[in-house]
Amino acid sequence: MPEISIIIPVRNRNEYLKRCLTALINQTYKDFEVLVCDDGGKIKADKIIKSYRKYLNIKYFWNKDRGGMSPATARNIGWNNSQGNYLLFLDSDIILPPKCIGNLYGWIAKYNYRKSKFHVTPIERIHVKKNIPLGIIQNNLININKYIEKDEKGKIYKGNLSISTIGLFHKSIIERIGGFDDILFVGRIYEDIELGARLLGFLNNKRKILPFKVYHLNHYSEFKARDNNARKNINSIKNLIKQKFINLGFLYEKKYRPQKDLINHSEKYYEDLLANKIFINNISRKLANSTNK
Repeated sequence: MPEISIIIPVRNRNEYLKRCLTALINQTYKDFEVLVCDDGGKIKADKIIKSYRKYLNIKYFWNKDRGGMSPATARNIGWNNSQGNYLLFLDSDIILPPKCIGNLYGWIAKYNYRKSKFHVTPIERIHVKKNIPLGIIQNNLININKYIEKDEKGKIYKGNLSISTIGLFHKSIIERIGGFDDILFVGRIYEDIELGARLLGFLNNKRKILPFKVYHLNHYSEFKARDNNARKNINSIKNLIKQKFINLGFLYEKKYRPQKDLINHSEKYYEDLLANKIFINNISRKLANSTNK
């Protein structure tokens, strides 16, 4: 059995996926499987997956389109079919430096007696040009600096890290908190932020940030109408997440985590409530129904 399961949702991004998978081949730590979960796109990724099977322990799942974005469903299919003790959720447009997985696992393995108490992530995400040649990645990212995106003043474009971008944690955690919300977040973005808030709350904000970076293929100008429509509603989606946590009895702060100030909860009460999957799903269902009327 592999120690780590890497879950990658993809939808019509095959060229990005090639670059993501190529970077995984070069990882110094090798004890992992890769589960690519196709979110019902028009351009299937099955042929690409087949071409990488001689290099990676890789599996492919195709999920019928539910009439909109459903990365939450794709991610849930991934972890429910995973065999690893640890999970690493990875976007299909992320390129990992060769020592990335080894660094993440090395830290968490060092504190194995607290394995179910931490979420480990790199410190930052750097934007690189979407057409970066595969050869650069195959050669362990030599000369990648030539492809880093900068603004007019020469400032490097950076992005935030979320649980779906890259973060390693023990599988038992997601089994308890119920995975991604595929009730409220069909046709919406930020399903990763919502799970990240629950996960950090469940872990009592125990997140370890390691001092190295990952790279993100910059393709924001390419978002199709479906993606653009979702992104126009970012504030309303954030409000939905906030309302969900208010209904749970917690404050939801800009740091994308629930706060225990609203009621004087004990840590165990807090953990047990965020692991109540039926209660949380009922809240999501009510909010989804109210927004679809």
